[in-house]
Amino acid sequence: MWRASGGVAACALAAVAMAGCRRAESAPGWRTFSGWSEGCPLLLPEAASELPAPLRWEPCAAGLKNGIACRRLADPREIARSPRFWADPAGRAHLLVTFLGASTREWVVGQVDGPLEFAMRMAVSGADHCLATEQDLNEGRFAIRLRGDGSGPAVDSDADALLLGTLGHLEPAVVVRDRTPSIASWSVGGAFLVRATAPARELFLYTANDPDGPAAALRAASGALPGGGLPRAIGRRVVYELEGGGGLMAWDEERGLHPLADGRDGNLGTDGKHLVWTRVEGSRRTIMAAAFTTDPAALRARRLRSDPDPVIGAHAMRFAVGCGYAGRNALPLRDLLVVRIADGVSWQLPAAPGWTWGQVLGFTCDEIFATAFSRVSGVSIARVRIDSLGRGRPAD
Repeated sequence: MWRASGGVAACALAAVAMAGCRRAESAPGWRTFSGWSEGCPLLLPEAASELPAPLRWEPCAAGLKNGIACRRLADPREIARSPRFWADPAGRAHLLVTFLGASTREWVVGQVDGPLEFAMRMAVSGADHCLATEQDLNEGRFAIRLRGDGSGPAVDSDADALLLGTLGHLEPAVVVRDRTPSIASWSVGGAFLVRATAPARELFLYTANDPDGPAAALRAASGALPGGGLPRAIGRRVVYELEGGGGLMAWDEERGLHPLADGRDGNLGTDGKHLVWTRVEGSRRTIMAAAFTTDPAALRARRLRSDPDPVIGAHAMRFAVGCGYAGRNALPLRDLLVVRIADGVSWQLPAAPGWTWGQVLGFTCDEIFATAFSRVSGVSIARVRIDSLGRGRPAD
């Protein structure tokens, strides 16, 4: 079993790791994080005053649909493809973003229009020996998965853990070491963490305040496997979908793991206030919504409108939900689909020459946040004012 390395001997594990260690020691205002392997040095700011500047925004590329008010990140660095978004109870939007610099990877968490709340850096040298990937941002917590100790390819290493942080705190914790040496993804909430593993496709529930304690396996009685969409931990409850649109599942302390909707249901998204998903009945595909619940007897599903896309159960088709709206990528995986939950009115944001939409990340009451790809700047994050979309298409 892997253990954290000690002393400068860790830096001699590989030449790339040595380069990373030298760079770690020379960054003014930043210090090496002691909670992880010295063969894969991670840098943290010594004080909040050393955090990078707040996120900046600039107009999106020309050529988007007339009238759309769009801004994108004003940073020359490309970002990793899976940023995370969370709107706090006050309506403030937060992002977890990985910036891919030429010599340094930088992970930041912060408000979209305010100060950053966390930052971490790692030298690019030896990136295949040291990996860190964003996992989730939700209910005041964020998670980054760590792999590798610098001694060899990270994908073959049993040095594996979760970096778990709290908004407003510069010092994260490293938890659940060595338990996920294969493919795994994490969802976080205020009370629980959920780990999804592959290829077994199992789910495990951890207590957020004691993540190194025992984990509960979440296995459907039917034997059905979790689908492509990650589970969502909302307070002391969890919801997720089964593979291939095989139904919606829920976990709570009263009922344990149980079916929430057992038809052909998938593409599930939630913000803890609404559930939005796709239901398939014969050849009909319908976008459904309900007030958030994990009690199947209390689920009041209602039809919003027809779903224009035939795919159900794929990660790319999962809804993001927030402030009375739901959205996701739209086929042919270049456009965005946005639906208003109150009345089913929808909008489709088309791609433009040199500009392709990715995933909807989330909503505030005023804006949509989504990934986008530009031929000029690569992957970035864009924000679009909802009131600039026009009247939309009435529900059918």
